[in-house]
Amino acid sequence: MSTVSYSSCIANAFDQWNLRFFMSAPAARHMQKLLEGWTREHRNGSVKALQEAANHHAHHSSVTRFFRTSRVDDHALERKLQRSVLQHIRRQASSTNPVLIAIDDTVVPKSKPSSQAHHPMDDGGYHFDHQTGTTVYGHQWLTIMAGTNKRLYPYHIERYEKEHGPSKIDLALQQLRIIDVGDRPVYVLADSWYASEKLIRTVRDRGWHFIGAIKSNRVLDTAPMPLPARDWAQRARQVEDLDLVTVRSTTYEMVRFQGRLKGGLSGVVVGSRASASHEAYRFFFSTDPSRTAADVLSWYQHRWAIETFFQEAKGKLSMGGYRLRSAPAIRRYLLLLQTAWLLLAWAFAGTISEAFHASHQDHRRREIADIYQRARAGATLESVYDAYRVA
Repeated sequence: MSTVSYSSCIANAFDQWNLRFFMSAPAARHMQKLLEGWTREHRNGSVKALQEAANHHAHHSSVTRFFRTSRVDDHALERKLQRSVLQHIRRQASSTNPVLIAIDDTVVPKSKPSSQAHHPMDDGGYHFDHQTGTTVYGHQWLTIMAGTNKRLYPYHIERYEKEHGPSKIDLALQQLRIIDVGDRPVYVLADSWYASEKLIRTVRDRGWHFIGAIKSNRVLDTAPMPLPARDWAQRARQVEDLDLVTVRSTTYEMVRFQGRLKGGLSGVVVGSRASASHEAYRFFFSTDPSRTAADVLSWYQHRWAIETFFQEAKGKLSMGGYRLRSAPAIRRYLLLLQTAWLLLAWAFAGTISEAFHASHQDHRRREIADIYQRARAGATLESVYDAYRVA
């Protein structure tokens, strides 16, 4: 093993979070080194690439075995990460700075295995990918992030099994029912897919509020007769004065309806589109009647943090690059990725992309310092090559 020590943020996390308690000693060594690979440049998400990025000298079969069968209590480790996220949020949240919880999912495309494959990847299926607008083969990951308007953190990542198992709404509700942030105000943010009556009522019953997009055909309980949101907006545009609101340098024209959705959910519906455009209105619903149209739009924009997380996790941390086959191994891969993301967010300033770059530079400096110390101690060039696995 190289004499280059684990990076300080990773070593500190193992000590402060007592992560060794959830795994065997060999598994802890593998996890620490692999987290180094996650927090620096690597070609893809293969185990071999992570191992090379971390300069981990263990045999490759030993590292792959860590993902498949090593003694790690994955559930307890996830709960520890979740408690750390909630503790961090409680320190930041206040009556004027509410807790934000964002819900969404992303598709990770994979190659469909041959019918003659002896060891195909577990639990692949066909999912609609909103990014490409097509149905692709792969895995779909439901993600819940929690935080404040300063930053949201990955709280829970779970694979959605389309053919069997709970729906995405039910998976989200399982987590929303147990999240504990004390008496802080909470807003749950979601796109129109998760704006189901079942989820909104659960959020409301917890004493929280929901802010999310709704589809244009969602029926509003308007007088003298119920109308789809798109028809109500056209009527309101003709008879009411439009509100012009500027949010982050973009001016929007807005119409606001305070009342109920069909089904009895009460709150505020906001129709919004860029000023002077001819595009269709987009609609948003909030169960908090005290919010103005500008408030609803402003708070909803914090949901974009989960889209950014997917982009950064796939682009920097190889969320979609795993080549493991078994479901438990893939689940552990995502759990370590979540750990790496949190380490970067709490150890370095700026965005995750900036933190990733700073972490990579930190690794480079430590390696150069180690090579310098080896040279001063009289190490041969061949021994340095061997230490850094350079053929």
